[in-house]
Amino acid sequence: FQAEDGIRDVERSRGLGDVYKRQAIYAAASNTVMEALISYGYLGIAAVMFISSATVILPAPGLAVVFAAGKFLNPFLLGAFAGAGAALGELTGYMAGYGGREALAGDEKGRRAQIWVRKYGFFAILLLAAIPNPIFDIVGIAAGGLRYDAKKFLLAAFIGNVVKATYIAVLGERALGFFTL
Repeated sequence: FQAEDGIRDVERSRGLGDVYKRQAIYAAASNTVMEALISYGYLGIAAVMFISSATVILPAPGLAVVFAAGKFLNPFLLGAFAGAGAALGELTGYMAGYGGREALAGDEKGRRAQIWVRKYGFFAILLLAAIPNPIFDIVGIAAGGLRYDAKKFLLAAFIGNVVKATYIAVLGERALGFFTL
């Protein structure tokens, strides 16, 4: 039996009534997260991206936060702050490679990253930082292992991460602009 409001006589309802209840819970949680993001502003986003990028190899949801914050914050300033935080966080991978050259020994992706960094240097780092991908940590480790200039690495990672974070923020602004919380 299903009532008019969509609630079924089963323990785990999947009717419309249950959907409405879940929407209220999700909206409340979303508002709380968004309020926290807004209250910390650009520096909070930079900190989130720093932590997200400092986790070597393990994925962290930093870009999802940038996407969501795009609705409430200026996406171009957001991209700059997020890019700065991400670039500083990427130094952990660089330092891991610098401290342990053999960190990528025997790894095919690591070998390819070393070839790219050795051959194309700054532009390889910038390009790979600008593309949302999980292998940039490997690029940082490779650059550190090759003793690539840390200032150049940081500048390339900054520019690439600013580009990436800006287009993710603009995408969030456009996509989430259709919804009101």
